[in-house]
Amino acid sequence: MIKINYTISKVYFRLKKITMSVPNSININYPVRAVGQTKISQLLKCWPQGTVSVQPWLNSQQVSRHLAVRYIKGKWLTKIGKGAYIKEGEEVDWTGGVYALQSQLDFKIHVAGLTALELLGYGHFMPMGSGNLKWLSKHKSDKRPLPVWFRYYFKKDNVMCIEQGLFDAAWDEALVEHTVGDYKIMVANPERAILEFLHFDSKGSSVAHGLLLMENLTTLRPKIIQELLESCQSVKVKRLFLVLAEHLNHPWVKRLNVEKIDLGKGKRVVGKGGYYNSKYQLSLPVDLKEVNQT
Repeated sequence: MIKINYTISKVYFRLKKITMSVPNSININYPVRAVGQTKISQLLKCWPQGTVSVQPWLNSQQVSRHLAVRYIKGKWLTKIGKGAYIKEGEEVDWTGGVYALQSQLDFKIHVAGLTALELLGYGHFMPMGSGNLKWLSKHKSDKRPLPVWFRYYFKKDNVMCIEQGLFDAAWDEALVEHTVGDYKIMVANPERAILEFLHFDSKGSSVAHGLLLMENLTTLRPKIIQELLESCQSVKVKRLFLVLAEHLNHPWVKRLNVEKIDLGKGKRVVGKGGYYNSKYQLSLPVDLKEVNQT
């Protein structure tokens, strides 16, 4: 009889221990909350500061659209457009949007022209002011329009994107990674950027500006310039580049093989003016000899 009572007591003690270990209704929800907090912590940790994140990337991080809504309500995220988010309370400029286009949506797009030169430290003669155009170039093979969220949210940054077929080469030819804070974006290297600058200036209003920019480009790599000039589809841009380069007489100019560059036939006109370069049959709007190069 004593043995039976001992067994019953032992079983009762075990049942009581199990019962006491079961959390109440409040504690039952705690593990779910903890998991949610862990997920948002992991998300924010791998999300570069100052960038946009889009829903496809969030999906890859196991954050569904429904969960993203919960994070918005919890003041972790801010929605800036359909399927696009930034961290709550964070300021994001246009480069953070370009990061999302390149790294998360695989757009064949890069920072181009004068904006690329500025980012790389060559834009010393760039006009000051927040209203300056930020130049992007999208390869002609990428037919997708820029997302509405990008065009709307970064309208304040005065971003201009053009579809470019300037070079007969792969879209990522002559691009380099440029670090902006915690992230990297693809920008045109100096050799490509100066050619793009001359191409974007369709009215020739910045020929003098181009000369001042090129004055600082003393270390351009002739091999890359040669490749770009051979693949460049604009006769006018190639002639103008060579006119400016030879006027400045940089050391790398002598290493170019002009005979391998298709410069077309006949005369060309850049902007309004009458300053004619007979060697390249190019009419310019300014006299390069009178441009202040100091």
